[in-house]
Amino acid sequence: MAYYIYQRAQELGYNAVSFHRFPATFAHGAEPPTYIAEAMQEHDMNILLTWDSISHTKARREASAAGARIMTSPELTAAMMENSGPLTKDYSHVNARSKEIAQRLDEAQWAQIWSSNGTKLIVYFEGEAHPDLADLSQPGTFANLPAGEGSIGLTYRGEGVLVGLYEGEQVKVQVVDGYATQVLTDTTMSQRLHEELFEDNTVTEETLHKRRQLAELGIGTNTALENNPEQWAQQTITAEKIPGAHIAFGNNESYGGDNDADYHQDLVVIGANVDLDRGPLLRNGVLTEPEET
Repeated sequence: MAYYIYQRAQELGYNAVSFHRFPATFAHGAEPPTYIAEAMQEHDMNILLTWDSISHTKARREASAAGARIMTSPELTAAMMENSGPLTKDYSHVNARSKEIAQRLDEAQWAQIWSSNGTKLIVYFEGEAHPDLADLSQPGTFANLPAGEGSIGLTYRGEGVLVGLYEGEQVKVQVVDGYATQVLTDTTMSQRLHEELFEDNTVTEETLHKRRQLAELGIGTNTALENNPEQWAQQTITAEKIPGAHIAFGNNESYGGDNDADYHQDLVVIGANVDLDRGPLLRNGVLTEPEET
């Protein structure tokens, strides 16, 4: 996919000056090699088609701060760009919804998330909310395409049970004092998550502790994904944009936090209910009207 887009850019007359390959990282949020981080700062526009997301990395944040425009699209497929796929959506509508949700998150201090799948979780906000917009027209802008969410960072407070999709498979996690304390299911992806959070013997216990911290609450807004959510739930890049909620563990520096974890993994709750301290936000994945004050 990356080489195809690189070739098409050249055919269309764009100044596509370089094409870099690098080994896959171990997980979403892990830093890319140094030569990739340096190349990201050297170019005006970066299209990052990776297996694991590098959206929430020091390399991406520093490249954005240097003025680079950055598109991250981990696990991009042709289906996302064809017919009624999520990259064909009228993004003026998606962007408006994302901005509205970010504003409502900014005005709140905490949220309760629950669902018929067993999720029952309270989380507390930190930093400034961000809308994920399909707009890379200005220097330093960043988009995670297919776009469509409003999100905010979380503190190390938070309690309950989270049941969410990890690459299409439901996993159940116990959360105490803002940290994952146990993976309660025993499926393939549950075992992978357990290893990433608790048993990776290539890193220190301090690193694992940082991976387990609550990092983000995001609300998906890309309505192109509503009609057939099962098709898009297999990949985190699209699953988190389905109207509903997702909660991440790990790095929260992109949201103004100070947890510099080498990891950022979302668990997606499709059709979630979300109440803010200022009133309801989602009912069965559907955005509610803000309550008058």
